[in-house]
Amino acid sequence: MDAQDLYHDILGRFPGVLGRIQQSQVYYWWNRSFEDQYRLHHDQFISAGMLLDRAVDHGVIMVS
Repeated sequence: MDAQDLYHDILGRFPGVLGRIQQSQVYYWWNRSFEDQYRLHHDQFISAGMLLDRAVDHGVIMVS
């Protein structure tokens, strides 16, 4: 689900928030939730290595 679909889903489920929440706010929190999943370290190279290590644990083969 992308941010726009999430925004429309929120409006459909909670019509009372119309006018009180903006699509940009939903995008911000949607984006932050994905960052929290893949940013494992403040250094981007260390974080990438950590993600690769996790991928190997799930059967991904690293090519050197």
